[in-house]
Amino acid sequence: MIGALSRSSDHLALLEIKAKITNDPQGALTSWNDSLPFCQWRGVTCGRRHQRVTILNLQDMSLVGSLSPYLGNTSFLHNITLDNNQLHGSIPREIGRLYRLQVAGQETKWLRGKKVLYLVIGREIVEVFCCTV
Repeated sequence: MIGALSRSSDHLALLEIKAKITNDPQGALTSWNDSLPFCQWRGVTCGRRHQRVTILNLQDMSLVGSLSPYLGNTSFLHNITLDNNQLHGSIPREIGRLYRLQVAGQETKWLRGKKVLYLVIGREIVEVFCCTV
């Protein structure tokens, strides 16, 4: 039963992530609904053993919005790629709970007019702002 609850947590976290996307011009997240198991959703990779989200690849999807703090509930996540989207706001502190996460994104637009390079090292979030667009 614990495993089912954990998988449900990943499912709900992904739906909360989708809810923070205000524009999805490519329809990249249209598969993110209850018609398919979340491990079959576009951009989502799950581990074979536990069926938990291990990779979230939203690269080049032209998504507009912000990141949900619920991302921190995907406890098996070890890789996230968000390049070439228009995400704004701050990086949710809850991502610091993802101790398996090694590197999160490279040169992702986070703030209007700036590109941000950021890394997550252990539970520490490091943000380096550079380069006006």
